[in-house]
Amino acid sequence: MQRPLVLLYALCALFTWARAETPRVGAVLSLSGADEHTGNAQAAALELAARDLAARGLRLELRVLDDRSDPQRAAEHAAALLAEGAHALVCCSSPEVADAVRAAFDADAPPTFALSHPRGAGAPTRGFFSLEPGSAYELAELARHLAAQARVALLAPYSPAGDTAEAVLRARLGERLVGSERYPVASGDPLTPEALLAITRLPDAVVVWGERAGEALTALAARGYTGPVYLEARALEGLSALQRARLEGAALEARAVVSPFVLGFALAAEHPSAAQSARYRRASALSGGESSLAGAYAWDALQLLGGAFEQAYAYGLTSGAARGEDQRARLRAALREVLFGLEPVAGSSAVLQPSAQRLGVAVSGALVAARWQGGAWRPLGAPTAP
Repeated sequence: MQRPLVLLYALCALFTWARAETPRVGAVLSLSGADEHTGNAQAAALELAARDLAARGLRLELRVLDDRSDPQRAAEHAAALLAEGAHALVCCSSPEVADAVRAAFDADAPPTFALSHPRGAGAPTRGFFSLEPGSAYELAELARHLAAQARVALLAPYSPAGDTAEAVLRARLGERLVGSERYPVASGDPLTPEALLAITRLPDAVVVWGERAGEALTALAARGYTGPVYLEARALEGLSALQRARLEGAALEARAVVSPFVLGFALAAEHPSAAQSARYRRASALSGGESSLAGAYAWDALQLLGGAFEQAYAYGLTSGAARGEDQRARLRAALREVLFGLEPVAGSSAVLQPSAQRLGVAVSGALVAARWQGGAWRPLGAPTAP
């Protein structure tokens, strides 16, 4: 009796699928302008993810518009795609664009996945998600990996980034944060005095966060610090070749919490993200392109939406509505309902779970502690539970 019921369920799902609108996803990315490298990588990953979903039986209509790295144009394109009938949106090749699109977002808008984290503060906006983790989330993840350190010092600028770092670490570490040395953002003076003050706190680890992080790291090395330094992974991108060479020769160890994707083939095979990461890399290689973390965010966004479309149709959440505006609104609402009910999903960039309570979709513990070694990030090991 069980097999006929399963067959009947499958036939009902197929009937619902056949009568429903074609799933439509609109994308606003920076295919030209200052962020064109990131935007084109994201667009390529979206195309690969769409092909991957089609191979699974879900064919969707993907329309990509170029915002030319202009936040205002991005907001206008997002509104145009909604007017055309997109059931969901993927956007935002930069934080500035994410801020602009989020500001124009309203409660009736369809699910929107930003590939860059907005810089603007504010409560989570229902249905607007960020694939890229924000600084507060990264710092909270970093604090998990500092649980074994009895004394931690902070070296950060007088800026919103520095303020966030101090606030999160004080809340998470308490008295174990033994010092917070701050420095001006605009000053061109060497940071060796601030680095020396941080070292005199006798920390087991130093956290370097925010603007001029590369200079702070160099200053710590110059002052002879030999312990671990935790920083944003992207901070090393701003180092010159000479600074990188000095870092490789320094006694200190640069550490960060990074996306599992960043570790590449060094990621443990049993890690939840290993299979999806390899799947995206393989699809990219077969197409003749290059995989990247920016692309991984795009791949994950469309995979999440694809899974939500499949569930919305399979459970009949779109049935009962007439074609046109009513069905479009029903499908958008169904996607939001499905996304908020998802169990954690292993993506290529992290383990993901959309929530109405937070902007980012990465779950707690999704980032991996790593050390900078031989010009790449290598796994550091599992953190001690806080």
